[in-house]
Amino acid sequence: MKRTFSIFAIVMIVMLSVTLLAACGGNNDTQEQSALRGTFTYSETINQGLRVTNKLPGDVEVNNKQYLFSNVYPINYGNEGMAIAYGIDQRLKLNRDFTYNYDYTILISNPRDWGGTNARLVVSITGTFVYAEGANANEYSVLLSNPTGGTEQLFGATITSQDNYGWYIHSQPDLTLDYSVLSKLASYQYDQYVCSRVVSVNKTTKLLSDNVFYPEILNYIAMYSNY
Repeated sequence: MKRTFSIFAIVMIVMLSVTLLAACGGNNDTQEQSALRGTFTYSETINQGLRVTNKLPGDVEVNNKQYLFSNVYPINYGNEGMAIAYGIDQRLKLNRDFTYNYDYTILISNPRDWGGTNARLVVSITGTFVYAEGANANEYSVLLSNPTGGTEQLFGATITSQDNYGWYIHSQPDLTLDYSVLSKLASYQYDQYVCSRVVSVNKTTKLLSDNVFYPEILNYIAMYSNY
């Protein structure tokens, strides 16, 4: 559910963030409380027409959830055109004190009969947020800060054959990033999976809109996989 946010909404969020900082810093006796709070979710499995390609990202003109790029060993071996499934499960909780808890999982799996999970990315982070009203009723644009706590975990795979029937997901994470530590490093660069972003939430339907389809995720997973 990719959403294009208006410049007006982003400007409003910046203005709100300045207002919030001023309010929190200027009066220690009064704590601002968010009128926008609650839990917002979204889930989807993309498996119709999604294929692996060994082409470089710039060589494919359109990638409307049609391709996952695979250019890194050992995943890139012999998988051109292979069918693959991309599962998304998201849960964003906005708290009254302008903090958030964001949990989402991406599952890479074999969509065919008897296919299993190939790899997994698990994000569970915390931070702060500000928001502005969106273009439609009950919709809000929400600016999530870079995480100040929580983790990102990546589960790679052991690759035993060219087809993804031969991918065996590791039982323990191959990578764990701890943002309670990393957020304190002034020079740390947050990756695309957790960095600050603008999302959309609907107060009535409780739906979250945040595009977490990452076409190059297989290259990330390959760095923590073995043959």
